Amino acid sequence: MFDVKGHNYQLGRNDIKDEGLANLAYFLRNNTVLEFLDVGECLIGPSGVNAIAQTLMQRVNMTLCNGTLCHPDSPIKSGIKTLRLGWNKIKDLGVSYLANMLKINNVLEELDIGHNFAVEIQDVSKRAITDEGVKLIASALHNNTSLKKLVLWSNLIGDEGAIALANALKHNVTTLEYLDLSNNFIGDVGALALGEALETYPHMIELDLRGNNIGQVRNPKFRTVHICI
Repeated sequence: MFDVKGHNYQLGRNDIKDEGLANLAYFLRNNTVLEFLDVGECLIGPSGVNAIAQTLMQRVNMTLCNGTLCHPDSPIKSGIKTLRLGWNKIKDLGVSYLANMLKINNVLEELDIGHNFAVEIQDVSKRAITDEGVKLIASALHNNTSLKKLVLWSNLIGDEGAIALANALKHNVTTLEYLDLSNNFIGDVGALALGEALETYPHMIELDLRGNNIGQVRNPKFRTVHICI
């Protein structure tokens, strides 16, 4: 049994794995008080992420009418504003569940999925979150106005992922303020795309691009926000 009391619950560095997070997610379906959930470094994979994503999509009124929700616009039941899933192994499949959640959830403000490496996978190119996963997140941002901070550091994200995020910012469809893309594989092309997006995007406060494959990009477009390169 999980002893969840108050607004903050931290389970980081516990081997709860997918089954443990699934049990916790089920327990939280009727919790409207919790605002901060840390399940980082808990050996969590895609199925565990799917469980918590489903909980974050639950609405106050889930009554069905002819197989669909009678009140599709009723408020999201969960009050979780911060979800930390870093140092797990959720891969792109887990990201797809989170992306679907972000299209519906309008409460979550911070999502940390940094350093998600599944070292047991032989194909190195598929061990972590890749451009494909980030493209899903970027697409979801077109339908999300609550997320303020997105942490994606230390994955396998390259120029394609950076460009996808830049497009979401360029169209000014999100309210993202902090974006951590440090220690990935973004080059000058991706960095310049982000810089171009920041010309018209008004909300960004900090963009972290340290530890990437960026050369001498020092474009004036970066001066509008705090940029770490």
